[in-house]
Amino acid sequence: MAGQLSGPPRWEQDVFAGDVTGSGEWTVYGLPVRRVHQYGARLSVLGDCLATETELQRGLTAARQGQWRELACWPGSYWSVVDEPERTTVIGDLSGSRPVYLAAQGRAWSTRATPLAEETGAGMDTDALAARLVTPTVPEVVRGRTPYTGIRRVEPGRLVHLTAQGAHTVPYEQDLLRPATNADDTLAEALLLGVRRRVAAVDGQVSGDFSGGMDSTSITLLAARTTNTPMVGVLLIDAVSSNGDDVLHARRAASEEPLIRLYEVTNRHWLFDDLEQAPATDLPFSDACRWATRFGYQRVAQCEGSSLHLTGSAGDLLLSSHPRHLAELARRGEWREMLRQATAWARMRHLPVASTIAAVARASRLSRRAALAQLAKTLGTPAPPAQRSDPRHGLAWAAQGGAAAWLTAEAREQLVRSVRAAAEETPAVPPGATTLMGELHEFGAYEAELRQQVASTGITVHAPFLDNTVVRACMAWPWYRRQNLDGPKRQLVMALQGLVPDVILGRGSKSAYTGSAYAGLRRNADTVRGLVEDSWLAKAGVIDPNVARTDTARLLAGAPGPFAALETLCSTELWIRQHQGAAHA
Repeated sequence: MAGQLSGPPRWEQDVFAGDVTGSGEWTVYGLPVRRVHQYGARLSVLGDCLATETELQRGLTAARQGQWRELACWPGSYWSVVDEPERTTVIGDLSGSRPVYLAAQGRAWSTRATPLAEETGAGMDTDALAARLVTPTVPEVVRGRTPYTGIRRVEPGRLVHLTAQGAHTVPYEQDLLRPATNADDTLAEALLLGVRRRVAAVDGQVSGDFSGGMDSTSITLLAARTTNTPMVGVLLIDAVSSNGDDVLHARRAASEEPLIRLYEVTNRHWLFDDLEQAPATDLPFSDACRWATRFGYQRVAQCEGSSLHLTGSAGDLLLSSHPRHLAELARRGEWREMLRQATAWARMRHLPVASTIAAVARASRLSRRAALAQLAKTLGTPAPPAQRSDPRHGLAWAAQGGAAAWLTAEAREQLVRSVRAAAEETPAVPPGATTLMGELHEFGAYEAELRQQVASTGITVHAPFLDNTVVRACMAWPWYRRQNLDGPKRQLVMALQGLVPDVILGRGSKSAYTGSAYAGLRRNADTVRGLVEDSWLAKAGVIDPNVARTDTARLLAGAPGPFAALETLCSTELWIRQHQGAAHA
């Protein structure tokens, strides 16, 4: 299938290189840049790099000796570019929140895909869009593809050598999941260093999310307590959903820290509100339809003149256990612990315990190749609506999204072929590591678009959990032991004990916000129907509009259904309309 996207906007913050010659001729638009030179070589760090000048010089020395990993060991979120007489080397981060994109044949690169597509005349890759809709966390299927034909994202953890002969990618991080005995101390050091240097680098007010949850609240408290800096803490109060527990914890934590000035913002914006005003992002952003809610409370930072707003983004991903870890426990022979946790997980979701344990046991016997083969089979035989929302689907190593049921026969057949081809090329190895890295890279892509969307509203957001140093520390813990499904994040508790009050570190609960999401859907029913009825993806042959309309109607009536898939579909349609502009209106 093929499509055409016309008129993408030019970005204020991107790096673009034309034909690659190795001469170091590339252009920066809007991003902060720091440079050091040595013996004809130049290191440029772009974005929010918190290294000292001495550390930059040492990094360039190490890079000239081929020790490229040293350029990805500083606090902050940034790209590194080393220009030598006949070669340019570009390094993003470990999560992909600082992505690097290559055009066909590696003749051009950029930190944004859209300007690269504009310069090269790339059209739409609808097969890639289908894969991103349905299998965004399956790296073997997504394979770094973007919605633009011939524009690819370099896999996070790999660098790009660019010469007159083209581009060559190699890993600079060999084993991100290598266990470490002092992982909790390393995490504390990495978080402290990242937070302290961020606060020291700004001249003005500092703010942070103060939800009452462990991640964002801990980051904001660390900033206040370890730098003795007055902070604005922003708490969103949702009148529809049951976030009362969050509010109580946030208020109590703020009362114990005089440096925190708590602002409580009642939610007056809803999911799907004001989509015509939503800032455009480089690539489709799954949370684009929530922009009004996010800006509604983060604008407090803007009004307070904040130069830095801290969030706990990625904390859940890096510090929590996914139900798939139950299968890993079984694979390793830890049956007693698996049975205890699987029983608790099933009972919390009102599922039969025996069938849940059986599903865990089946998953424990799958290799990565077998998991992909199973995914291909599942994609080829769509489940009826009543079975799509079964929580046990979350135990699958290679999961499909709810939008799978909306694919046309042609799009489904193509995606199944892609998954089968990936299965044939994948070794029969344990699936856990690949699954975990796929989720990290998908979240990095999410964060890249989130940062851009929020920045367009005048707010500078930082997520210290996505610093390379913090990601390494989190990944150094065995992922299947991170957390009991019904308990606090043990790794964060051990790392921040004594630095963050127990009222936050001792939390074993998490508030739900589904009520607010459904209220937003009902409030903006006409907008959502319009996006589904006039779907570009339907016209391009990717989704069946009749199936999408049926599921949308069920959701609007309050019935269970693929809510996340609907939100992703609407976000993708919004992105297409923004980039096509008047041509689509």
